[in-house]
Amino acid sequence: MAFHCKMCVFFFNLDWSFLQISVAPLAPEFESFSGLFNDGETRSIMCHSNGSRPAANIYWILNGTRINSTTSQVIKNSDGTYFVQGTLVRHLTRSMENMALSCVVTNEVLQKTNAKTLSQSVTLLPNCKL
Repeated sequence: MAFHCKMCVFFFNLDWSFLQISVAPLAPEFESFSGLFNDGETRSIMCHSNGSRPAANIYWILNGTRINSTTSQVIKNSDGTYFVQGTLVRHLTRSMENMALSCVVTNEVLQKTNAKTLSQSVTLLPNCKL
C-alpha cells in the first residue's frame, strides 16, 4: 500500500512524495504437517505466512537449534504485501521424538518486538507388528 502526499507551503506546490507502509507478517501456518511420522521417513514440511511488507524472512528451529538447509519462496501479492513459504526436507528418526519443530517468520516491523513462531511436537507413530 502506498500513500501519496502532496506538500504545500504558502499555497505553492513543492513536490510529491510516496509513503510506504511496513506491515508485520501474519502468524505462520504449517501446511499438512500434524507432527506425526514413521521412523526413518523423509518428509517435506512446509510453513507459510502472508501479508508482510517488506517480505518476511522464514526459517526453522528444531529443539532450539536453527536449521540452515531449507528453501523459501517469496510471492508478491496484488496489494503489495508478500506471501512467503518455507520448506524443510528432513529425515525423521526415532531420536527426534518429542522434539519441538518451529517455523519462524520475522521482518523489520518485528525486529524489536520478537518473531512470530509456530511450533509442533514431533511424534513417532506406533509400529505394531502382529
